[in-house]
This record gives sequence, C-alpha cells and structure tokens, in this order.
Amino acid sequence: MNTPVLPESFRLRNVVDFRYNGKLVLLINLGMIGITVLLVWAMAQIHPFTLFLPLDADYTTFQRFMVPISVLIFLFLYGHVRELLHLLAFVLVSRRKPVYHMRVFSASAGQSNFYFSKSWYLFITLFPFVSIALILGGLLLFLPDPWFWVVFIIEAFHISSGVKDAYICSTIHDAPKDSLIWDDSSKIKIYAPENSFPEV
Repeated sequence: MNTPVLPESFRLRNVVDFRYNGKLVLLINLGMIGITVLLVWAMAQIHPFTLFLPLDADYTTFQRFMVPISVLIFLFLYGHVRELLHLLAFVLVSRRKPVYHMRVFSASAGQSNFYFSKSWYLFITLFPFVSIALILGGLLLFLPDPWFWVVFIIEAFHISSGVKDAYICSTIHDAPKDSLIWDDSSKIKIYAPENSFPEV
C-alpha cells in the first residue's frame, strides 16, 4: 500500500540515518573499499591489468594519462547518475515530484510527501543498482583494453556500493509486513501498524 498520507494507526518503528552514525558509515566505506580492491585483483588474475598505456609505445603524454583520468571523471559522474536513477524510481512509483539534493561530489534523492510499501521501496532501492550493473556488465563484453578496465573499475565500485543497499534492504526486510517507508533523501523512517509492536 503506497499512500501520500500516513494512516493514524501507524507509529514510527525505526530510523536509518547515516549522517549521525559515524561507526556504521566507516564500516560501510571500509567494506566498499575492500570489495572494490578484491574484485579488481580477482579480475586481474583472469584479464591482464592494462589501465595504463605501455611506456614503450608511441603515445603522447595526454594519451597516457587520459585513460586513468577518465576513471576519476566517471567515478565523479557515477554518484550523480545513480541518484538520478533513484529519482526516476521515486517518480515512477509515487507519480509525485521528488526531493533531489545535488552537491559537487554527491547527490541524493527522496520523496518526503509519500509513504511506500516494503516491496515498492525495495524496488526503488535496488533499481539503480540493478540497472547500472546490467549496463556496465553489457559494455564489458565488447570493450577492448584499456577501456575494459575503466568500465570494470566503475563496475567494481558500483557492486561494492551495494553494501549500503544491502544494509537498507535488510533493515526494511526485518520490518513488519505492512510497514510504510518514508524517505526525504537524508534519512529513512519506517512506520508500522500499532498492533505490530510488542505489548509492554
């Protein structure tokens, strides 16, 4: 049940707010770095690492640095593309104008005037992850070196970012069946029917 109005019988059950949980954010970031490095290392055992153009070949200085610099550019753009897909998912489900905060190095999307069912909120959470993973995975099938590694590093970083999605999905999954989810792009609130709370 998606609704613009919270039913009177619902009470706040849980809040997910990464801004004030430094320990959790640190663990998620360390997990992302670890998974990214592991994925790149594993692929390098199968596919020779060729992010940098060979020094003995006839390339200009610009050409030598163009490929690794493009990784940084794409990583910068990645966060914005991911949140734009979140924004699209919010619009598709709620049919309402979402909240979108854009910063230099990051962005965030939400919908502060709507409450989502568990299943639809899980769809919104996973929509960017699945979409980007499939698109980048498809590109990897056709790209030659060294651009293969440019895209694979983005894909590895993207897969590792799923640590945060997994935490959110786990929290939502553990909520009562009829819970409603509110997201204003900075924090997530989980509301549940009053009769789902344990009796005191």
